[in-house]
Amino acid sequence: MGRKVDKQYLLTGIHKWDKSSKEFKKAVKKLRSHKCPAFEPVFK
Repeated sequence: MGRKVDKQYLLTGIHKWDKSSKEFKKAVKKLRSHKCPAFEPVFK
């Protein structure tokens, strides 16, 4: 679980999911299809 601060997501908690759960399968499907943002170079 997490929340968004400014333009970044912060991890606020970890929850164990039952792999046979419909909710779990729906979340995994959504995460796999999500495009990650391009990160700006921090160290130059």
